[in-house]
Amino acid sequence: ALTQLPESFGSLGALQHLDLSGCEALTQLPESFGSLGALQKLYLIWCAALTQLPESFGSLGALQELYLTGCEALTQLPESFGSLGALQELYLSGCKALTQLPESFGSLGALQHLGLTWCEALTQLPESFGSLGALQKLYLTECEALTQLPESFGSLGALQKLYLDLSGCEALTQLPESFGSLGAMQELYLSGCEALTQLPESFGSLGALQHLHLNGCEALTQLPESFCSLGALQHLHLNGCEALTQLPESFGSLGALQHLHLNGCEALTQLPESFGSLGALQHLHLNGCEALTQLPESFGSLGALQHMHLSGCEALTQLPESFGSLGALQHLDLTGCEALTQLPESFGSLGALQHLDLSGCEALTQLPESCGSLGALQELYLNGCKALTELPESFGSLGALQKMYLTGCKALTQLPESFGSLGALQHLHMNGCEALTQLPESFGSLGALQHLDLTGCEALTQLPESFGSLGALQHLHMNGCEALTQLPESFGSLGALQKLYLSGCEALTQLLESFGNLGALQHLHLNGCEALTQLPESFGSLGALQHLDLTGCEALTQLPESFGSLGALQHLDLTGCEALTQLPESFGSLGALQHLDLTGCEALTQLPESFGSLGVML
Repeated sequence: ALTQLPESFGSLGALQHLDLSGCEALTQLPESFGSLGALQKLYLIWCAALTQLPESFGSLGALQELYLTGCEALTQLPESFGSLGALQELYLSGCKALTQLPESFGSLGALQHLGLTWCEALTQLPESFGSLGALQKLYLTECEALTQLPESFGSLGALQKLYLDLSGCEALTQLPESFGSLGAMQELYLSGCEALTQLPESFGSLGALQHLHLNGCEALTQLPESFCSLGALQHLHLNGCEALTQLPESFGSLGALQHLHLNGCEALTQLPESFGSLGALQHLHLNGCEALTQLPESFGSLGALQHMHLSGCEALTQLPESFGSLGALQHLDLTGCEALTQLPESFGSLGALQHLDLSGCEALTQLPESCGSLGALQELYLNGCKALTELPESFGSLGALQKMYLTGCKALTQLPESFGSLGALQHLHMNGCEALTQLPESFGSLGALQHLDLTGCEALTQLPESFGSLGALQHLHMNGCEALTQLPESFGSLGALQKLYLSGCEALTQLLESFGNLGALQHLHLNGCEALTQLPESFGSLGALQHLDLTGCEALTQLPESFGSLGALQHLDLTGCEALTQLPESFGSLGALQHLDLTGCEALTQLPESFGSLGVML
């Protein structure tokens, strides 16, 4: 392992690039090192034992790039360091023992990029720091001990894309008043500055600022009134600012603001009336604003708003009547707004709305009749709307609706007759709609429906005769429909049906003869159908059937003779069929059968002679 360089090393007068990265045993550089007059790039990354640089280091007049990343033992830089007049890029990230920078540091007139990430022991920057006139990018991420910035900081006139990244500077309590003089700054990251209580009044003078991240500034209680002078601000992130109680009244003056993130601002009770003046706002995130009780009436003036997230706004009781004026709104998330009792009648005017999520709105009892006017709506989520008793008759006018989720709508007793007019509906999930007793006769008109989930609809006694007209239906889940006694005669017309789940349909006594017409059926689950006594003779016509589960069909006494015609059947589970006395002679014709389980078939006394033709392992 290389521990040192010879004193003669400084005589390498033509050396331009030197990479000593990973020389973990190197403790120091020779004093002659400063004589490397042609050296332009120096890499000392992860020289973990290097404690200091020689005083001659400042004589490296041609040095442009210096990487000291991960030099964990480096405690200080020599005072001569400020003489590196050509230095443009300096990376000190991970220099955990570095407590300060030399006062001469401000003399680095060519320095453009400075990385001080993870300098955990660095408590302050020198007053000369503001003299770094060429500095464009500064990274101070996770400088946990940094308590303040020097007053001269505002003199950094070239700071443009200044990712003045102060993320994780947990001890930083304030910014200097001169901060507003950073007129070229475009991006500022202050996320995780947990001790920061306020921004200076001069903050509003940052005329070029486009991106501001204040996520996790837990002690920040308010924004200065001057904040609203940030005319170029496009992205503002205030997620997790738990102490923020309000936004300044002039907030609506942020005319360029496009993205606003206020997720987890738990103390925020309201938005200012001027909020509606944010004419460029496209994305608004208010998830987890638990204390927010209402939105201002001016809200409807947000003409550019496309995406809005209000998930977990538990105290929000209503939306303003002006809400329907949000003509550009495409995506609305109101998940978990537990106190929301109704939507405004104007809601149907949201002509661009494509995605609406009202899941967990437990107090919502109904949807306005105007909802049927949501002509662009493609996805609707009403999961867990426990108080919702019905859908409006106009519902069938939602001509673009493709996906609808009504899971856990326990009070919903029926669907409107117009429901069958939902010509684009492909996915319908109604699992756990315990009070649903029937489906409308128009249901069979859902010509595009591919997936239907009625699992746990305990009160559903029958399906409409029109059900067989669902020509596109591929997957049907009816597990736990305990009151269902039979399937309609038309059921066999479901020509596209591939998977059918009837597990736990305890009252189902038989399958009709038309069942054998399900030519595309591949998976059939009848486990727990305790009242099922037999399968129809047509059952053997299910030529595509691969998986059949009859577990726990306690009343099933026999299988039809046609059973052996199930040429594609691979998996058959007859576990717990206690009344099954025999298998048909045709059973041996199940040439594709790979898995057979007869566990618990207590009444089965013998196997047919043809059984030996099976290549199956029990």
